[in-house]
Amino acid sequence: MKHLLLLINLDDSRERLERASGQLQNAALPFMRISAFDGRKINPDDLPVYDRKKAYKYLGRGMVGGEMGCYFSHLNCAKKFLESDAEIGIVIEDDIQFEANFAELITEAVDWMNNNGHADWEILNFGNQKLKISTPLKQLSPEYGKYSLHKAHYFPMTTTGIAWSRAGAKAFIDASERIYAPVDNYLRHWQTRRDKGFSFHPPLVATTGSASEIDTNTTGMRRKNKRALNYYYAKQKRLWIDKFIAAKNKVLMRFLG
Repeated sequence: MKHLLLLINLDDSRERLERASGQLQNAALPFMRISAFDGRKINPDDLPVYDRKKAYKYLGRGMVGGEMGCYFSHLNCAKKFLESDAEIGIVIEDDIQFEANFAELITEAVDWMNNNGHADWEILNFGNQKLKISTPLKQLSPEYGKYSLHKAHYFPMTTTGIAWSRAGAKAFIDASERIYAPVDNYLRHWQTRRDKGFSFHPPLVATTGSASEIDTNTTGMRRKNKRALNYYYAKQKRLWIDKFIAAKNKVLMRFLG
């Protein structure tokens, strides 16, 4: 099963590129570098795709440039994947540490899904540290370690490592005509409702622990970004609605299969 491995990296993050590419080369994993969209100095209000009104309604605050940049970077990866003839699009960020066999485990999981009633899968998270509201499906080959595949009803909110099906990548692009939330928030919102997301546990990859060169600036901008009066209400509302939907889908899967 052919896959395309995409590495997101800012043009000025040379050390991260060297570290990540060194790991990939040592593991004999060919990859394509995707130049990250640098949103650190942009104003989201200048971007036609940004929906400020919906952001305040959903997040209780506006988005900042770094969040827009991260979203665009993942959109670019999805588009680049669809331009290829690969069946799986694997996307990793440049602050990653991984097991050398992570690509084999992803391929094994996808092959199992395609042959066991989950061929409509859209996205597979393999960097998630915490698994919440999920259904265990398959224990993978023990030769690689104790990794299991789960249906992630409450989709993980991390983008360290994700894999797309072609249908999933297209659906993500089509759903992103207007942007109103950071990509990790949106993937949870979107996939919790579609219930076509999966996750590994434990994760196949982890972060190096070094501070994000985008998030360092983004965090400061968030502090300066004016929060709406409904900020805490909006946060709790999306949290509990997502959990309710996820729990409902878990129950339905248990009884309906």
